[in-house]
Amino acid sequence: MSDDRLSPAEEAEEERWDAAYHEAGHAVVATVLGLPFEYALIREDASGIVESSWEWLEPPVYLANLDRGLACDMAGGWAQLLSLPEELQGDPEVAEWVNESSELDFERAAKAALRVGYTGKAIEARMDQAKAEARRLVEANWSAIEAVAEALYERGRLTEAEVHAIVEETPEDGAV
Repeated sequence: MSDDRLSPAEEAEEERWDAAYHEAGHAVVATVLGLPFEYALIREDASGIVESSWEWLEPPVYLANLDRGLACDMAGGWAQLLSLPEELQGDPEVAEWVNESSELDFERAAKAALRVGYTGKAIEARMDQAKAEARRLVEANWSAIEAVAEALYERGRLTEAEVHAIVEETPEDGAV
C-alpha cells in the first residue's frame, strides 16, 4: 500500500512486494490444492499474474475443481493483506485497497461460479466459503508464501515446478 512519504523508487519497490505476495498467495494455494498453473509472474509495472489452466478443464472436471479454484482465486488478496503490518490489516481503507487490487480475481471467481449455473445468493454463499477457505490456506502455508514471494520478487517469474519445489522445502505452518 503506497505511502505519500515514499520516494518513487521506494513506492515502486513496495508495489512490487505487494504483487509478489499477492501472486505468491495464488501460486502456493494452487500448489497445495493440486491445481495446475504454468507460471507466476510480476511485470515491470508491478502487476502480476498466475497463469493457470484449471478453468479450461472439461465441465465435469471443472465442476469438481470449482471450490478449490475459487479458493485459489481468493488467496492472492488474503496473502497481500496478511503481508502488511498487523495494525494495518483491520483498517477499512486498507481492506478497500486490497479489494480493489483483487477485483479481477473476484470477477474471475464470480464468472467461474456463473459458468456452472450458480446465481445470486448461491454465488455469494460460494464466494464467502471460498474466501474463508483461502484465508485458512494462506495462514496455514504462510512460510511457503513468504518464500515464494521472495523468490518471485527477486526473479520476476517462477514456473509451477519452481513454486512446487519451494513449497516442498518450506516447513508447514498449520494443517492444510
